[in-house]
Amino acid sequence: MSTKSLPLIQPIPDLQSSSTISNNCHKSNNIPDNYALHYLRSVGHEHFNNKETATVELQLKGFPNDPFYIHREYLVIQSTYFRDLFQNLKQGDLVIIEVPSPETFSDVLEWLYTGNSDKFYDSMTEYNWHEIWENVEFLGLGIEAKTVCMAFYQEVIDV
Repeated sequence: MSTKSLPLIQPIPDLQSSSTISNNCHKSNNIPDNYALHYLRSVGHEHFNNKETATVELQLKGFPNDPFYIHREYLVIQSTYFRDLFQNLKQGDLVIIEVPSPETFSDVLEWLYTGNSDKFYDSMTEYNWHEIWENVEFLGLGIEAKTVCMAFYQEVIDV
């Protein structure tokens, strides 16, 4: 039995016309979302904030000197906010958003790319937990992110 390794993600082509994991690839090729996400996270450290492979540049309102280089595939599969946002974006666009807590956004974004729940948990403090939670809610993240936040709350805050 031979196994094929999946190719590394290359600079992303025009996503409006291509079949992507986050849009139709997982459906048309019968690749379940959880498998696609597992693969994406396995190479997430290579793509987190990587300008060379990014779909668009993201700036947080009030922080124009601290851009993030984001990828459609990583975000629309995990975030209802980004799923809606990417409907009208194309390769190379600049988008500016306002999030509840710009100071903790990077920790949430890195978790979306890597799925490293231990590192995400360790980024929380009794002072920033609520701000991280607000970002998780605002971005419409699923149960996995909420579980990490609630574990921190139960173990550190609600003692």
